[in-house]
Amino acid sequence: MKILLAALGRYNLDPYGLRIICAYLKQHNHQAELLLLPFGSWEEHSFSDKVFDEEKIKRQIEIINKFILERKPDLVGMSVLTNFFEHAAILTDELKKNKDIPVLWGGTHPTVDPEGCLEHADMVCIGEGEDAMLELAQRMESGRSYSDIQGIWVKENGKIIRNPAACLPQDLDHFPFPDYSIDGHFVLHEQTIHVMNTELLYAYLPHNFGTDSIGYSVVATRGCPYTCTYCVNSGLRKIYKHDRGKIVRRRSIPNVIDEISNMKTAYPKLTHVNIADETFLLGGDLQWIDDFCTQYKERIGLPFFCCLRPENICDEALTKLTDAGCFFVQMGIQSGSQRTLREVYHRRMNLDLLVEKAHILNKFQDKIIPCFDIILDNPYETDDDLINTINFLLRLPKPFRLQLFSLVLFPGSQLY
Repeated sequence: MKILLAALGRYNLDPYGLRIICAYLKQHNHQAELLLLPFGSWEEHSFSDKVFDEEKIKRQIEIINKFILERKPDLVGMSVLTNFFEHAAILTDELKKNKDIPVLWGGTHPTVDPEGCLEHADMVCIGEGEDAMLELAQRMESGRSYSDIQGIWVKENGKIIRNPAACLPQDLDHFPFPDYSIDGHFVLHEQTIHVMNTELLYAYLPHNFGTDSIGYSVVATRGCPYTCTYCVNSGLRKIYKHDRGKIVRRRSIPNVIDEISNMKTAYPKLTHVNIADETFLLGGDLQWIDDFCTQYKERIGLPFFCCLRPENICDEALTKLTDAGCFFVQMGIQSGSQRTLREVYHRRMNLDLLVEKAHILNKFQDKIIPCFDIILDNPYETDDDLINTINFLLRLPKPFRLQLFSLVLFPGSQLY
């Protein structure tokens, strides 16, 4: 069966999850193609950019739809983030005017707002989609009904069939590595859809530290144990009940290292690795950290960065990480107001503990510079809360970087 998977995003678009699904479908003898649709470029990016420019989008979508119709897929799957809902809606609506190709949406936004997405798509995938997508492809290819697949909602004759979320896969090593082979891959680049090549792939990999940096993102752990009210993970926990399996799951260390090693061999211009786990030092398991760092240093050797939770920061862990090549760590503070953290964000963090952990990070300033996240533009904060945040930041030892975000009320989050 021929399946076209499309990822919608901006500039350095690197859809890790969709690449795994692409590889999984290929592994089971389906003809899966990948189309990257970056609406914008790195050079155009600024914090004041409009995410949605309808006239520009419509010109691009005309090019995209022409390409899709020429490829003649049996199914189109789109990975949709909340910021690109409008793009996906226009693309799907225009595509279905020309040809009745089944269109499925998956990703974060369809997971938390499936009914809204089914106003445009024929189907939506709820949650992690590897097994659901494979079963859908197999049933469609054999002409069987697919209206009862767990993890898939279907719109039939104007009615919505709401199937429960599929059980979460517990053995993450079972899945193939993300598909970076560029075989059957395409990208919208400079208003034209190009066959993917190595240089284009480099251009659309993450450039976390400037245009000369080329990063590779790897995910060693799925799921998050926390329920911060601004985060979509608080909504995902409502979808995945206790009988759906453990939410937080970790791959084996050799499996993760093998993936990075394969990419390093295939793409030698990579300059660093981004360990994209939401909480890399989950549980503070020092033996796991020691094993990972030993294997990473021996087989990979590239500089890497990761996100840390304050509870898991200690001298021993940072010594192992920096020795293995960690040069940058990101930690979410979000607010220097204890009231905001507890009452609004439901983050059980003590500000004195945060300062203590920042001082531990500061001991390693010759090797790493920490980056702290702060959320601004929160209508639930008072002037006193903002002043408390400024005073708190003045307590932190220098040097450090700040990442400042405007509060976004994502559908599915508790705060929404």
